[in-house]
Amino acid sequence: MILIIDPDASKVIDAVRSTGVVITRPMMEYAHYIISNMKAIGTWQLSNAVYGFVGGTADSHAINWKTIGTYTLTYSGTITHSANGMQGDGTNGYANTNYSDPLLKRSLGYYVNTLGNTSVTELDMGTLGVTGEGFFLSNRVLSNFIYGSIGNSNVLVSRTIPKGFYNSSVESGNQFISVNGVVIGRTTYLANPVDTRAVTIGARNEGTVIAYFSNKRFCFSYISSSFFTESQSLQQSQIVTNAQAILNRA
Repeated sequence: MILIIDPDASKVIDAVRSTGVVITRPMMEYAHYIISNMKAIGTWQLSNAVYGFVGGTADSHAINWKTIGTYTLTYSGTITHSANGMQGDGTNGYANTNYSDPLLKRSLGYYVNTLGNTSVTELDMGTLGVTGEGFFLSNRVLSNFIYGSIGNSNVLVSRTIPKGFYNSSVESGNQFISVNGVVIGRTTYLANPVDTRAVTIGARNEGTVIAYFSNKRFCFSYISSSFFTESQSLQQSQIVTNAQAILNRA
């Protein structure tokens, strides 16, 4: 049976193929499922960078699906790439998205299929601004805490840590964190100050240092210059989770 896929998914598959990866039907279905469904709920249009981590290699994982050739991942330290995703070592490994728009960092998220180090603080994705404002998200802070920051607002929730999809955004004046399709915490959104540092995955970019390395395995990540609503965030969670099952890595 011929598989008809979304035009942007086709571009992603061609880009992955160009890195030397042998393309399989599940890879095509995975890219099509994520992109077509993100378009249906409006989050594809709002995203600046989308990393699907398909292909199992450093080059294939580096591709920004939203705009191929921009915000391509670059790696530092020890990173392991496999069909199951991209994983740091918790010591010095991370990926730089090279996304550093100072005024437009408003929503971010990721899917992980491992739990990471349970005894140390890990900040899985984001930045810390020059004057202390943040744009980051983590599901392992001081043991069982989930922590997200956008601008000068922070959400810190004590909770049993699951694998799956995490995101942080703002709606109706409140920053919220959702985990696997459930909003687990909210706080009043204060501001989104200038933050000129590039977003990193697998650690937090603090300018002079990269800190709080994570050894979780990432299967998906996105950055948006626009806020996702709670409804969009919860739908995004379901889309990304369903997609991981296509590649048997949920």
